Amino acid sequence: MNWSQYIEQDLRGLLSKREPLPCEPTLERLAEHYRVSTRPVRTALQRLRDEGLMGKRGSGSMVARPARPCGSNRHTTPSQFGSEHRNRKSAHRKEINEKHTSVDPPMDYVEAIGRHLVTQSLEGREMFVREQVMAGQFAVSTTTVREAFHRLAGQGVIEHVPRRGWRLRPFRQKDMDDFTAVRQALECMALNLSWEKLQTPDGRSAMETFLAGNVVLADPAEPPRVDDGFHGWIIDASRNRYIQDFLANFGRYYRFLYSWEVMDRTSGIETVNQHRRILQAILARDLPEAQLALKEHLLRQHPVLKQVMELTQQVSPS
Repeated sequence: MNWSQYIEQDLRGLLSKREPLPCEPTLERLAEHYRVSTRPVRTALQRLRDEGLMGKRGSGSMVARPARPCGSNRHTTPSQFGSEHRNRKSAHRKEINEKHTSVDPPMDYVEAIGRHLVTQSLEGREMFVREQVMAGQFAVSTTTVREAFHRLAGQGVIEHVPRRGWRLRPFRQKDMDDFTAVRQALECMALNLSWEKLQTPDGRSAMETFLAGNVVLADPAEPPRVDDGFHGWIIDASRNRYIQDFLANFGRYYRFLYSWEVMDRTSGIETVNQHRRILQAILARDLPEAQLALKEHLLRQHPVLKQVMELTQQVSPS
């Protein structure tokens, strides 16, 4: 299964169950959600459009069409369908739903290679990486690695140096601090722009879901459950392309780094509590408290990252 087939099947499953789509159904937003280029998204949407499951808005985005019984047309009525047809339709929907929940997405090599490179960058020293070596590590072709490198270069993880190859960007705490400051300003602006949408039934339902996804379990052996998806929801709801583009273009490198923090239980618990404070303020319709909680969350220090970097640099050869 390739990415266009997976996206098509994933969206079809949601449409068949009449569940909300993961984001606004535009090429750009869906590509960002699935973390792929727009090409497989365009192919998937065209197939769904050909089947009549989605239609096209004047603005260029897609819209789900109301589901009709199989084989129906505009002139048929529910009474014309017998029990045999209803049974076939029920079985068909069950088959779609089972496929939707049982299929795993293709491996995202950009994500996997990116995480590997960012881990190496924590050594804090400049180094060059070779396509052939990376292809061997991930058991893929050099073409796959080269495509991943080009995408990661656009996101600031590596850069291409003529006649020398691919240079890995070393981690610098100052870069982290600078990015965090810019992110804080943009995301707080996004919160203001999306506030009305956050208070709609759909917005409140989404925030309640995110709140339920941030939980500290009683068993100390179990890691905290951290769901940071509300950040993307707020940014999408702001409908500000410059905020969206900046965080999409530069956010991947730092998202990899942030993932280190929740590996530590104490830091993970702190992150869960900060998320819950933001979400509870949104649900309480308290914009000043939500702004303050979001700002403090984004500007917090990153002690785990500093510890990982120091340890990595100590054990790495000079």
